[in-house]
Amino acid sequence: MSPRDASIVLTGAAGGLGSAIARQFFAEGARLLLIGRTAGPLLSLAQSLSAGAQDRNRVDALVVDVTTDHGRAAIIDAAAARNANVLINNAAVAAFGPAQDARSDDARCVMETNVVAPILLTAGMLPLLRSCPRAQILNIGSTLGSLGVPGFSVYGASKAALRIYTEALRRELADSTVQVQYYAPRAIETPFN
Repeated sequence: MSPRDASIVLTGAAGGLGSAIARQFFAEGARLLLIGRTAGPLLSLAQSLSAGAQDRNRVDALVVDVTTDHGRAAIIDAAAARNANVLINNAAVAAFGPAQDARSDDARCVMETNVVAPILLTAGMLPLLRSCPRAQILNIGSTLGSLGVPGFSVYGASKAALRIYTEALRRELADSTVQVQYYAPRAIETPFN
């Protein structure tokens, strides 16, 4: 699928990797629905992208929490209104440090954001995506989802779960019009790291 044919839902859009993804796809002609929890950076990104564009309708921003049922429902409604045919599950939180220091709130937050939210958002978006002539789901993982590294146990476990989910989903949708991919970058210089 060409970026010019893509109507993309991008979670975690205002972060370092998310904003780079948004800028690249926008430059290549895609339509974007930017999703994030924090209004300031998200709206600033949307405004900077659309500032010089002839078609300002190519970018929308939706400030919601992808870990909530209400947030996911709002994303699905907005995606349907924009005829979205691409879902990029990029939202993530980190929990770095020794395994013995893992706290229950942090571990739950990592798993809710990095695993449960993409699974449930994907499930909700699948009817829309399956109705498209061509559609794509891209789950942003990490090399740490394939390689256990000391100090990254909780985060690595979340990305390993997302990787296995993506593999299973790819096989489940193999005979459909929906292509499923997992992208596992190495260390990227962003505030996340």
